[in-house]
Amino acid sequence: MAPVPHHRALPHQLSVARDHLSYERTFLSFFRLSLTAAVLGAALYLNSSKFLDVPTGRALSYTWFGVAFLTFILTGLAYLTLLRGYWTSQSQHNHHVLFYVVTLGALAVVYVTTTEMTRGATTHYADSVLRRISPVTTDKSGGTFTFMPSQEETNMSANLHGGCSATLLSYAGRMYYRLQGPSPSNISGSEQALPTTSDFTVHCVSAGNLHELYTIDIQAVKVGRNMTFLRGELSQGTPARVVAYSTQTLGALPAKV
Repeated sequence: MAPVPHHRALPHQLSVARDHLSYERTFLSFFRLSLTAAVLGAALYLNSSKFLDVPTGRALSYTWFGVAFLTFILTGLAYLTLLRGYWTSQSQHNHHVLFYVVTLGALAVVYVTTTEMTRGATTHYADSVLRRISPVTTDKSGGTFTFMPSQEETNMSANLHGGCSATLLSYAGRMYYRLQGPSPSNISGSEQALPTTSDFTVHCVSAGNLHELYTIDIQAVKVGRNMTFLRGELSQGTPARVVAYSTQTLGALPAKV
Protein backbone atom coordinates (compact mmCIF):
# COMPACT_ATOMS: atom_id res chain seq x y z
CA MET A 1 0.00 0.00 0.00
CA ALA A 2 1.41 3.35 -1.03
CA PRO A 3 2.18 5.74 1.83
CA VAL A 4 -0.20 8.63 2.39
CA PRO A 5 1.30 11.89 1.12
CA HIS A 6 2.38 14.24 3.89
CA HIS A 7 -0.03 16.98 2.90
CA ARG A 8 -2.93 14.49 3.25
CA ALA A 9 -1.72 12.84 6.46
CA LEU A 10 -1.47 16.10 8.40
CA PRO A 11 -5.19 17.04 8.19
CA HIS A 12 -6.07 13.47 9.13
CA GLN A 13 -3.80 13.62 12.19
CA LEU A 14 -5.30 16.96 13.20
CA SER A 15 -8.80 15.49 12.88
CA VAL A 16 -7.88 12.52 15.08
CA ALA A 17 -6.30 14.86 17.64
CA ARG A 18 -9.45 17.00 17.72
CA ASP A 19 -11.60 13.90 18.22
CA HIS A 20 -9.42 12.70 21.08
CA LEU A 21 -9.51 16.13 22.70
CA SER A 22 -13.30 16.23 22.38
CA TYR A 23 -13.65 12.76 23.93
CA GLU A 24 -11.24 13.68 26.71
CA ARG A 25 -13.24 16.78 27.59
CA THR A 26 -16.45 14.74 27.59
CA PHE A 27 -15.03 12.14 29.95
CA LEU A 28 -13.59 14.78 32.26
CA SER A 29 -17.04 16.35 32.41
CA PHE A 30 -18.49 13.00 33.45
CA PHE A 31 -15.84 12.73 36.16
CA ARG A 32 -16.82 16.15 37.48
CA LEU A 33 -20.48 15.15 37.46
CA SER A 34 -19.72 11.95 39.36
CA LEU A 35 -17.78 13.90 41.97
CA THR A 36 -20.62 16.41 42.32
CA ALA A 37 -23.13 13.57 42.71
CA ALA A 38 -21.00 11.97 45.43
CA VAL A 39 -20.74 15.26 47.35
CA LEU A 40 -24.48 15.91 47.05
CA GLY A 41 -25.22 12.34 48.14
CA ALA A 42 -23.05 12.73 51.24
CA ALA A 43 -24.67 16.07 52.11
CA LEU A 44 -28.15 14.66 51.59
CA TYR A 45 -27.44 11.60 53.73
CA LEU A 46 -26.00 13.67 56.59
CA ASN A 47 -28.84 16.20 56.56
CA SER A 48 -31.80 14.08 55.44
CA SER A 49 -33.28 13.92 58.94
CA LYS A 50 -33.79 17.68 58.91
CA PHE A 51 -36.45 17.55 56.23
CA LEU A 52 -37.15 13.92 55.29
CA ASP A 53 -38.13 10.75 57.07
CA VAL A 54 -35.28 8.27 57.35
CA PRO A 55 -36.27 5.80 54.58
CA THR A 56 -36.73 8.58 52.03
CA GLY A 57 -33.45 10.23 52.95
CA ARG A 58 -31.57 6.95 52.72
CA ALA A 59 -33.17 6.07 49.40
CA LEU A 60 -32.19 9.39 47.85
CA SER A 61 -28.65 9.22 49.20
CA TYR A 62 -28.28 5.64 47.92
CA THR A 63 -29.44 6.84 44.50
CA TRP A 64 -26.85 9.61 44.43
CA PHE A 65 -24.05 7.30 45.53
CA GLY A 66 -25.08 4.65 43.00
CA VAL A 67 -25.06 7.13 40.13
CA ALA A 68 -21.75 8.62 41.26
CA PHE A 69 -20.04 5.24 41.62
CA LEU A 70 -21.22 3.86 38.28
CA THR A 71 -20.44 7.09 36.46
CA PHE A 72 -16.94 7.10 37.90
CA ILE A 73 -16.24 3.45 36.97
CA LEU A 74 -17.73 3.56 33.48
CA THR A 75 -16.17 6.85 32.46
CA GLY A 76 -12.86 5.67 33.89
CA LEU A 77 -12.94 2.56 31.71
CA ALA A 78 -13.90 4.60 28.67
CA TYR A 79 -11.12 7.08 29.37
CA LEU A 80 -8.52 4.31 29.66
CA THR A 81 -9.78 2.88 26.39
CA LEU A 82 -9.31 6.28 24.76
CA LEU A 83 -5.75 6.59 26.08
CA ARG A 84 -4.86 3.18 24.66
CA GLY A 85 -5.84 4.43 21.23
CA TYR A 86 -8.74 2.09 20.56
CA TRP A 87 -11.05 4.93 19.64
CA THR A 88 -10.18 6.84 16.53
CA SER A 89 -12.15 8.83 14.01
CA GLN A 90 -12.42 5.69 11.86
CA SER A 91 -14.37 3.89 14.64
CA GLN A 92 -16.71 6.78 15.41
CA HIS A 93 -19.84 4.71 14.79
CA ASN A 94 -18.60 1.92 17.06
CA HIS A 95 -17.87 4.17 20.01
CA HIS A 96 -21.29 5.81 19.69
CA VAL A 97 -22.94 2.40 19.87
CA LEU A 98 -20.73 1.43 22.82
CA PHE A 99 -21.58 4.67 24.62
CA TYR A 100 -25.34 4.06 24.30
CA VAL A 101 -25.03 0.42 25.40
CA VAL A 102 -22.94 1.37 28.44
CA THR A 103 -25.37 4.18 29.35
CA LEU A 104 -28.41 1.90 29.17
CA GLY A 105 -26.60 -0.75 31.20
CA ALA A 106 -25.65 1.82 33.84
CA LEU A 107 -29.24 3.04 34.12
CA ALA A 108 -30.49 -0.53 34.53
CA VAL A 109 -27.93 -1.26 37.25
CA VAL A 110 -28.75 2.00 39.08
CA TYR A 111 -32.49 1.24 38.96
CA VAL A 112 -32.15 -2.32 40.29
CA THR A 113 -29.59 -1.38 42.94
CA THR A 114 -31.55 1.63 44.18
CA THR A 115 -34.81 -0.33 44.33
CA GLU A 116 -33.24 -3.06 46.45
CA MET A 117 -31.43 -0.60 48.73
CA THR A 118 -34.60 1.42 49.22
CA ARG A 119 -36.61 -1.67 50.11
CA GLY A 120 -33.95 -2.83 52.54
CA ALA A 121 -33.58 0.57 54.23
CA THR A 122 -37.33 1.06 54.58
CA THR A 123 -37.95 -2.44 55.93
CA HIS A 124 -35.14 -2.11 58.45
CA TYR A 125 -36.48 1.23 59.66
CA ALA A 126 -40.04 -0.09 59.88
CA ASP A 127 -38.91 -3.06 61.97
CA SER A 128 -36.96 -0.73 64.27
CA VAL A 129 -39.92 1.60 64.82
CA LEU A 130 -42.44 -1.19 65.33
CA ARG A 131 -40.27 -2.85 67.97
CA ARG A 132 -40.16 0.41 69.93
CA ILE A 133 -43.87 1.28 69.78
CA SER A 134 -45.45 -0.14 72.94
CA PRO A 135 -49.24 -0.58 73.25
CA VAL A 136 -50.68 0.81 76.48
CA THR A 137 -54.42 0.41 75.99
CA THR A 138 -56.55 -0.55 72.99
CA ASP A 139 -60.30 -0.82 72.58
CA LYS A 140 -62.83 -0.59 69.78
CA SER A 141 -62.68 3.20 69.71
CA GLY A 142 -58.92 3.66 69.58
CA GLY A 143 -55.52 2.88 70.99
CA THR A 144 -52.79 4.49 73.05
CA PHE A 145 -49.10 3.75 72.51
CA THR A 146 -45.78 5.03 73.81
CA PHE A 147 -42.59 5.57 71.85
CA MET A 148 -39.03 6.57 72.75
CA PRO A 149 -37.32 8.18 69.72
CA SER A 150 -33.69 7.55 68.85
CA GLN A 151 -31.24 9.64 66.84
CA GLU A 152 -32.82 8.29 63.64
CA GLU A 153 -36.07 10.13 64.33
CA THR A 154 -34.53 13.49 65.19
CA ASN A 155 -32.71 16.20 63.32
CA MET A 156 -29.31 17.65 64.15
CA SER A 157 -30.69 19.69 67.06
CA ALA A 158 -32.34 16.56 68.56
CA ASN A 159 -35.89 17.65 67.73
CA LEU A 160 -38.44 15.28 66.27
CA HIS A 161 -39.09 16.23 62.66
CA GLY A 162 -42.34 16.24 60.74
CA GLY A 163 -41.55 13.30 58.50
CA CYS A 164 -41.08 11.07 61.51
CA SER A 165 -44.28 12.34 63.11
CA ALA A 166 -46.17 11.08 60.07
CA THR A 167 -44.31 7.76 60.22
CA LEU A 168 -45.06 7.21 63.91
CA LEU A 169 -48.75 8.03 63.53
CA SER A 170 -49.04 5.78 60.50
CA TYR A 171 -47.21 2.86 62.10
CA ALA A 172 -49.19 3.17 65.33
CA GLY A 173 -52.36 3.06 63.24
CA ARG A 174 -51.19 -0.08 61.49
CA MET A 175 -50.26 -1.67 64.83
CA TYR A 176 -53.71 -0.85 66.20
CA TYR A 177 -55.24 -2.50 63.14
CA ARG A 178 -53.19 -5.63 63.81
CA LEU A 179 -54.19 -5.68 67.49
CA GLN A 180 -57.90 -5.02 66.96
CA GLY A 181 -58.58 -6.40 63.47
CA PRO A 182 -60.92 -9.39 63.16
CA SER A 183 -58.22 -11.74 61.86
CA PRO A 184 -54.73 -10.42 62.64
CA SER A 185 -53.22 -13.81 61.79
CA ASN A 186 -54.37 -13.38 58.19
CA ILE A 187 -52.16 -10.33 57.74
CA SER A 188 -49.01 -11.30 55.88
CA GLY A 189 -45.61 -11.12 57.50
CA SER A 190 -44.40 -8.59 54.96
CA GLU A 191 -47.32 -6.30 55.82
CA GLN A 192 -46.48 -6.57 59.50
CA ALA A 193 -42.82 -5.81 58.85
CA LEU A 194 -43.52 -2.95 56.47
CA PRO A 195 -46.80 -1.15 57.23
CA THR A 196 -48.53 0.53 54.34
CA THR A 197 -48.42 4.31 54.52
CA SER A 198 -51.72 5.94 55.41
CA ASP A 199 -52.89 9.19 53.89
CA PHE A 200 -52.65 11.10 57.15
CA THR A 201 -52.21 14.85 56.83
CA VAL A 202 -49.83 15.70 59.65
CA HIS A 203 -49.83 19.09 61.35
CA CYS A 204 -46.74 19.70 63.47
CA VAL A 205 -47.45 21.93 66.44
CA SER A 206 -44.07 21.94 68.16
CA ALA A 207 -40.84 19.96 68.12
CA GLY A 208 -40.22 17.18 70.60
CA ASN A 209 -36.99 16.16 72.29
CA LEU A 210 -34.68 13.20 71.96
CA HIS A 211 -34.87 10.35 74.52
CA GLU A 212 -38.16 11.54 76.00
CA LEU A 213 -41.28 9.40 76.03
CA TYR A 214 -44.01 10.19 73.50
CA THR A 215 -47.65 9.17 73.68
CA ILE A 216 -49.43 8.27 70.46
CA ASP A 217 -53.25 8.32 70.51
CA ILE A 218 -55.20 6.84 67.61
CA GLN A 219 -58.96 7.47 67.43
CA ALA A 220 -60.68 4.96 65.17
CA VAL A 221 -63.74 5.73 63.12
CA LYS A 222 -64.53 2.25 61.82
CA VAL A 223 -63.33 -1.11 63.11
CA GLY A 224 -62.75 -4.15 60.93
CA ARG A 225 -60.68 -5.30 57.99
CA ASN A 226 -61.35 -1.99 56.23
CA MET A 227 -60.64 0.04 59.34
CA THR A 228 -59.77 3.68 58.75
CA PHE A 229 -58.59 6.39 61.11
CA LEU A 230 -59.78 9.93 61.54
CA ARG A 231 -57.28 11.38 63.94
CA GLY A 232 -53.95 10.66 65.56
CA GLU A 233 -52.19 12.75 68.17
CA LEU A 234 -48.54 12.72 69.21
CA SER A 235 -47.88 14.27 72.62
CA GLN A 236 -45.02 14.53 75.07
CA GLY A 237 -44.34 15.38 78.71
CA THR A 238 -46.47 15.80 81.85
CA PRO A 239 -48.76 17.61 81.52
CA ALA A 240 -48.97 16.42 77.93
CA ARG A 241 -48.28 18.90 75.18
CA VAL A 242 -49.24 18.07 71.62
CA VAL A 243 -46.26 17.75 69.30
CA ALA A 244 -48.17 16.79 66.16
CA TYR A 245 -51.65 15.71 65.18
CA SER A 246 -53.07 14.16 62.03
CA THR A 247 -56.38 14.22 60.23
CA GLN A 248 -57.71 12.10 57.41
CA THR A 249 -60.39 12.65 54.80
CA LEU A 250 -62.67 9.63 54.90
CA GLY A 251 -64.98 10.18 51.95
CA ALA A 252 -68.31 8.50 52.74
CA LEU A 253 -67.75 8.59 56.49
CA PRO A 254 -68.67 11.79 58.34
CA ALA A 255 -65.73 13.81 59.65
CA LYS A 256 -65.73 13.65 63.43
CA VAL A 257 -62.92 14.98 65.59
